[in-house]
Amino acid sequence: MKIKIKKYKELLEYLKEMAHFEFQTENSKVALAFLIEIMSEKNPENWQNDFEKFKKNVDEAMKKGGKVEVSWFLSEFISNIYIDFLKKREESVEDEELKRKLVIIRQMQENSMEFNRKTHQNGEQVAFGGILKEYIPEWYYIEK
Repeated sequence: MKIKIKKYKELLEYLKEMAHFEFQTENSKVALAFLIEIMSEKNPENWQNDFEKFKKNVDEAMKKGGKVEVSWFLSEFISNIYIDFLKKREESVEDEELKRKLVIIRQMQENSMEFNRKTHQNGEQVAFGGILKEYIPEWYYIEK
């Protein structure tokens, strides 16, 4: 857990310094914590290497289009991970009511991503986040 917290803080600081991001709401911070958690679960042995590759991709986005491109990269990357996560949850639950809610949440996330895509195409910075409270990593609250 300590390494996740360390990498989370590193990512926040990196985005603040490199892309001059200002985290005025918790929504984006939560999304970054979710990203760290999923990275560590998906590839427990080498997730820190994945983290470094992710940071390089952020660098590339910054070189390509500055803060606007970084915001789009983060939005798209995190949304895709979250949508995949929700699809897996849909498939794994047996409770039909919960499954129905997960479908709605996933569809809302997909719609939000489409809105962000259009906003980005207009050259504007986009928001990222929207992770449900029950999927926020426990360690996020320790470090908050």
